[in-house]
Order: sequence, then C-alpha cells, then structure tokens
Amino acid sequence: MKKTPKGFGIPFTNKNLPMPGDPLNFDFDEHSEFFKHLMRLKMKMAGMSDEERTSPDTFGCDSIFLEHFVTIQMSDDFSLIARDFLLHEFQNVREHEMVRFLEPDSRTDWPERMFHKYVLNMMMNAVNYGSVYTKNLFLYLYKTYYRKEYQQIKRFSKLSIGELMGLATNDRGEISHIAFARILAISKMYGIDISPECDFIYLFLNDLHERHIFEPDWGFMDEMTDLYAEGLNEVEKYFESEEEMYDLRYKYETFIETVLRSEGYVEDYVMLFNESDNGIEDRLARTINILKKIYKDKQFTKDEIMMFASIMEAVDALMSVADDVDNKLNDVIYGEKGTDYYEEYPPFFKAEEVMRGKSEPAKQIRPVKVKTPAENEQPDSPKYKEETLIADIDALHRKIHEQEGNIKVLRGEIAEYRKLAEENRKLKEQLDSDRKELVALREHVYSLTENDEADITVSVDEMKEYLNSLRVIIVGGHSNWRQKMKQEFKDWVYIEPSVSGTLEASVVDKADYVYFFTDTISHSTYFKYMNIVKEHGVDFGYIHGVNIDNTIRKMYKELAK
Repeated sequence: MKKTPKGFGIPFTNKNLPMPGDPLNFDFDEHSEFFKHLMRLKMKMAGMSDEERTSPDTFGCDSIFLEHFVTIQMSDDFSLIARDFLLHEFQNVREHEMVRFLEPDSRTDWPERMFHKYVLNMMMNAVNYGSVYTKNLFLYLYKTYYRKEYQQIKRFSKLSIGELMGLATNDRGEISHIAFARILAISKMYGIDISPECDFIYLFLNDLHERHIFEPDWGFMDEMTDLYAEGLNEVEKYFESEEEMYDLRYKYETFIETVLRSEGYVEDYVMLFNESDNGIEDRLARTINILKKIYKDKQFTKDEIMMFASIMEAVDALMSVADDVDNKLNDVIYGEKGTDYYEEYPPFFKAEEVMRGKSEPAKQIRPVKVKTPAENEQPDSPKYKEETLIADIDALHRKIHEQEGNIKVLRGEIAEYRKLAEENRKLKEQLDSDRKELVALREHVYSLTENDEADITVSVDEMKEYLNSLRVIIVGGHSNWRQKMKQEFKDWVYIEPSVSGTLEASVVDKADYVYFFTDTISHSTYFKYMNIVKEHGVDFGYIHGVNIDNTIRKMYKELAK
C-alpha cells in the first residue's frame, strides 16, 4: 500500500482496511479519516459509564499481536522456540484456557504457518494462566527480534496515548495497527502501566480484527452442492460409460504420475492422499458445474472436461493433505477437546493407564506464579476485589470470543453436513432406482420362460381398448413392428432405437409407462433413456418379440394390475 500524501486521508472502509502485515499508512494529519475514526472511538469510550467500561477487551489486540509476531528471522528459529516452550509448558496445557486467538485454517495457511499459530495460541493461554516462563519467553523473543523497538519501550513505566502513538509511528510517519497491538501486548507483559485513555485503541483493534477474519463463502458452497445433481446429468450426456471416462483419464493420470516420480514422490500420491475422492463421476460432475459457473455459455469437449477434472483431483489431494496436517496438530495440542471424532469413536488409548515405572514423578517444571503485592493483600480489601473482578472479566471476554469461534466452526460443519446429506439422498435415490430396474429385469427374464396366458380371460380387443386409454412410450423395436403397433395405438410415443433419438422431459412427465424393446435397443440408447425415465420417476418395463398379440397380452397383464 502506497504512503498517503500529506493532507489526504483514506476513507475508513472495508475496502481500504489494511491487509495483515500492512501498515495503516496514515500521516499525522488532523483531517485524516484515520484520526477521525479514532476520535469517534475515543468519544464512544468516554461516553460509557464506569459500569460499562470495566476493563478493555484485549482479544483483538492479542490476536493481531500473535498473528504478526513471528518475523522472518524468528520463523527460521521457530522450531527451536516451540521445542523449548513445549519442553517447559506442554505438561500444563490441560490446565490452561483453551482460547484460540488465532484460527489455524488449512484454507488460508501453509503447514508451517498453522504450526506457528497452534504454538502461539498455547503460549498466550499459558501467559493468561500465569506461566512466568512463557511470559519471559515472549519478552526474550521481543528483545531479540525487535531490538530497536525494545530499546525504546524499556524506558517506560507508564504509557500515555501520545507515547503509544509515538512508539507505533515509523520513520516515514506511518502508524501501524500491528505496532499498536504489539506495543500494548508487550507493555502488559512488562508490567508497564497503560493509561485508560488508551482503551479506545483496543476498540479499534477489535474492530479491525473482526473485519479481517476469513469466512468461507458458505453461500457459494451451498449453491455448488445444490447444482450437484445437474452436474451428474451432464456427465451422462458427455460420457457413454464409466469405461470411456477411465480411458480418457489415463493420459492425464500418466502425466501427473510422471511429474510426481520426477520429484521423488510415489506415483500414486494423488490417489493415496485424496480423502475427498468419491469416484470419477463425482469429480466430473463438480468439474462441469464449476466450468459452467465460470464460463456460462461455453461448450467444452470431453477431453477438456477430463483435463480440468484431473487438475481438480490434484487440488483435492493438496487440500486433503493440508486438512490432515491441521487436524493432526489440533489433536496433539487440544487432545480429545480439539475434535468431536472421539465422541463417536472413543480412543482405546488411556493415558492414565500407562505404567509410569518406579522412578519418581517428573518434577513440575512450570514455576510457581509469583504473587504481586496486591495479591498478598487481605481478601477484604477493595483493591483485591477489584483486581479479582477484572481478571474474571478478562477471562469471560476470552470465553466469549472462544464461543464465537466455535460458532464459526459449527457453521462450517453444518455446510459439510448439508453436502453429505445431499450426496446420501442422491445415493439413496440411485439405489432405489437401480433396485426398481433390477426387479423389472428379473420379471422380464421370468416372463421369457413362463407362459401364463391362461390366467387372462379378457379378449384382445378389450385389452386394446384399455391400453389405448393410457399414455405409453416405446423405446426401440423394428420399424415394421413399430408401424403395426402405431396402427393399434396411434397416440403412443415411439422412439427410434438409435442414440440420436430425443425424449423431451414434458413427454416423459405425462407418460403412464415406458417400455424398452430389448431385441433391438443398443446399450448406449438404453442407458441414455433409462436415466431420463429414472430421473422423472416414471414406471417402466421390458418387451421382446414381434408378435403383436403377445405384446398386447404382456402389457395388459402388467398395466391392468
């Protein structure tokens, strides 16, 4: 973001809010929109009563501080930093608050960044729990990796709003929201007295934090789920069989496998790590829907669709790997509380049942919290009660934000549940439809070996009269046979036994029954029209042979039940 020319302010809108890592880039100009916004927040804070004000909500400040605390140099050393922290404090994690200031998310973070966030969450929870070691670790990292700023802040025992503004301003006259958060968080750890006049900065940081929380486009995800059935229908139009799909996929699969081998990976890496794979038809359906979303009127060839589907397969594997890293880190850090998996599948592992041996229990590494003079005062003193209440309020603030985070996670799970429910509904419909087809085929095969015409006492003419009252579609049959049938049932619909035939949805919806003539119909034609019939829920059956009277008797027996 370019520096703002002196005398010109940037409107404080969502569009112009800084991205993580960017400074606010505002000059010290009383006309700047930035300062106008800060003044509005200051007036808002000033208008609060003492009961409303209590202690400032530092969640946004702490979150922004953690989000940007790791510098490039610190990132190079972070594995060593994390190891030292875990050696000292990990055994106490169960006693800490489980507040997530940062939301590690495989949708936005690479694995190293997710690891940083998980560890930083634990570190901040440890500080709030009272870990002297972790507080000293933060201060040591600040002194080491923010040397210049440390040299300035170490001189302060109190911090006014003017001093905070001065510390947060760089050499170019720019104020950074990240510097605001870092200075306030570190000052608190140092025990520097922060003036109440700085409280409105916490409001500003909370507002900024809320605006930058990543929210997946649940509406778009739901829309793509709703289009899933349309995508499956398109797949059936493009490809005549699953065998054709796999034949076309092979050339792209070979290329991807060769790329993996050239980098030293196993050639079936994509297949092994793609946990979202529901088969080639599912992937093609999703691919077609996405292509239609991007290129509304463009037509694609089979080859192009398969190429994009192969790209999607590789992307799905990439997302699965990232999600797996996220899930495993979550399980390690938060244990059974970090996932609902163990609620449905309780673990066999029980930590308390492990034999610890005859050696003495491991010494508690976490230092005992050193009580301040205020904490050593008598419980009846007003100051003791005030500090206790403020500490409780701070803890409640964190709990509120934790619950807000849980709500967002649940929204994601609901969206995923909707997708799975839709897929299950489609699978059930497919299963019911396939079962119906199987029953019809079984009855057809049985009719080929049985002759039960004796059961029918109605004349052929009466049968014709009844059948003429129905709307029937015949798919297939020899041309001579169809002509004879048309003479008897002129209002019926007859479909040529070729792939080029068409069958409009309105015609199918009005039909009472559809018959497939098994002697002449091809596999491709059969599957093409069978899918249409299943989609519209029309009853169907099978006929064979060229004897018109026998055909009429079979139809009457089935339709006059």
